Amino acid sequence: MKILSFISLLLIGFLFTNCKEEKKGPSESELKAFLISKEGTFGWVTKSDSISLDFFQDGRLHIQGPDGEATMWEGKWSLQGDKLSMERPDMGKNITVTVKINGEELMLDQTVYTRYSPQ
Repeated sequence: MKILSFISLLLIGFLFTNCKEEKKGPSESELKAFLISKEGTFGWVTKSDSISLDFFQDGRLHIQGPDGEATMWEGKWSLQGDKLSMERPDMGKNITVTVKINGEELMLDQTVYTRYSPQ
């Protein structure tokens, strides 16, 4: 009887552990859609850097410098899962970061970006 009770407890524990719903983040397509500018916005800005990033659906990445139109680069971007790879000619290298959505904010690794919307 004790063995049967022990087996029952193991089975219940196994079922409970494996049936828990895992909280999933946004899908790759949801992340892609979030990266692309909404109407009336022009890319992403952060307080920790004077460079803005503007992601286009066709994989182009416009990178604007601190002086506006005078300094602009065109790179490329792609997304696999939550990993964003960017060709950054302004930095002279390719970088890969983790993408997260926090409300209306975009997080690239630990850097928080907000949508740029001119007043």
